[in-house]
Amino acid sequence: MIGFNGQMRLCKRSIKYLGSLWLTIPLLAITVIVVSIGTFLEGNSGSHQIAESWIYHHPLFYFVLFLYFVNILFATFTRWPFQKKHIPFLTAHLGLLMLLTGVGIKGLFGMQGVMRLHEGEGSHLVLLMDEWGLFGRNGEKRFSFKITPDRPFHEGDTIFTPLEILPHGEKYWEAWISNERLTVNGLPAVEISSWEGKTEPPKVDLPEFELSVLKTDEPLLTLLPWKEEKPWLLFLQDSASKISIYHLHHDGFQQKIFDPKSPGEIILYDGGKAGYGVEMPPFSSPLFLRTSPAHPPKKPEDARPILRLKAEKNGEMIEKLIPYDSDGSGLSLPIFDTLVKFQPLAIRIPHHLHLYKAKTLYRPGTTTPESYEAKIKVDGQPFTLRMNEVYESPSGYRFYLSNIHGAPNEVKEVHLAVNYDPAKYILTYPGGALIVLGALLLLFRKQRVVLEDLH
Repeated sequence: MIGFNGQMRLCKRSIKYLGSLWLTIPLLAITVIVVSIGTFLEGNSGSHQIAESWIYHHPLFYFVLFLYFVNILFATFTRWPFQKKHIPFLTAHLGLLMLLTGVGIKGLFGMQGVMRLHEGEGSHLVLLMDEWGLFGRNGEKRFSFKITPDRPFHEGDTIFTPLEILPHGEKYWEAWISNERLTVNGLPAVEISSWEGKTEPPKVDLPEFELSVLKTDEPLLTLLPWKEEKPWLLFLQDSASKISIYHLHHDGFQQKIFDPKSPGEIILYDGGKAGYGVEMPPFSSPLFLRTSPAHPPKKPEDARPILRLKAEKNGEMIEKLIPYDSDGSGLSLPIFDTLVKFQPLAIRIPHHLHLYKAKTLYRPGTTTPESYEAKIKVDGQPFTLRMNEVYESPSGYRFYLSNIHGAPNEVKEVHLAVNYDPAKYILTYPGGALIVLGALLLLFRKQRVVLEDLH
């Protein structure tokens, strides 16, 4: 058993080691190796997210940073009792401690996200791209919850329970033809028939026109010989699942192409609460979003997660697969009387931004964008954001102009990068200044010692 004196000696040795180069050098070596691995992973995979999750955001990497803090702190106290000659050393080490503390506070309490605004629109919501959330709206009421599997949350009389998040999935839209049958409002549900162009295509005789629903890669010209006096409505689904709709009548014909990956113009039934549809007047069809799990891609940035969500209301239960909407601009899906969307978590910030004008500046005589410009109001105060001009609020929020979408005659959509560092002015910037000051004081002290030796 170690006595009191032995414990004191062990304590002094531990303190001396924690503040010595014997700890600093291994930490530097580990940092070089770890950063090299991170650089290799990012370069080899083309994914910054892999390097972040495996290296820079790993708990062991934060532990190494904590050991740096401990090493610098104990190295400072090994100079006790402090003397005047220690001022440069103490100044630089205090700056390092402040800098590391600021980095830690930013990691724990800071924020980095995206704000989307349309011209004439205002918002105080920021999307956190590294956190998942469920965003919903019921009339004028809006809500946003952080998603934790198997943790239910209540919104009104509806209980939402995220069951699981699948790593990747494919989504596509289904309309006009669903489950091998015609789905057109007001028309009978006719089963699709395969047709190879050798025989007369199957037709359904309706009062105002004939109807054919065919699975074929044959062009329209091969069908024209079977056109009769009566108008003919054709739905042709090719091997890529694209649907071509033709309405042949006495005055000519109408044509529409439906792509499962891009449905085009969409009809909202009851603001979206009753679902969606597509149309080729005078015909319309319900629009269904289909989702299926798929093998994840190599780059996590290319993954499209799927949320399996259960909703319960008044004894009724619904379970749906909801694809991830990476920028929150897609359609919300109806669940009971609520529209929901699986997207980055939306949080409220203490500033309200209003966009009233955005434009793209082009190089003279070309259509190549040169810069972007957005006129905004932050809490009622006007400011013009440009690519090299950032707005920073007194509370530490910084707003960067990231991108502008929309044709010249359309309403523009602006993406703003939002950054918040609560320790920037208290610790990080002062710490950096103290490091520079300590280095200058040390340099000045060494020059003075050399001059004194020469004299």
